[in-house]
Amino acid sequence: MEKIAQEAAGHAGAKNSRAVFINSDRVATAGFGKMSDRQLGLWDVKNLTEPIGGFTMLDQSAGVIMVQLPIKA
Repeated sequence: MEKIAQEAAGHAGAKNSRAVFINSDRVATAGFGKMSDRQLGLWDVKNLTEPIGGFTMLDQSAGVIMVQLPIKA
């Protein structure tokens, strides 16, 4: 049976959130706040207590943000 390595609270909103590993030290997330504002977060995987610099508020749009990184050729 696999064990959970770390678990932390993410975006506070009820809508879907997305996460993508940037590298071995960072995770980027996109989700919603309590007031349905769209947010981005950058996390240090060694300290998941809060995103680096807090959440970045984008707008009040209802669409889910799809986090995508460029593919290296």
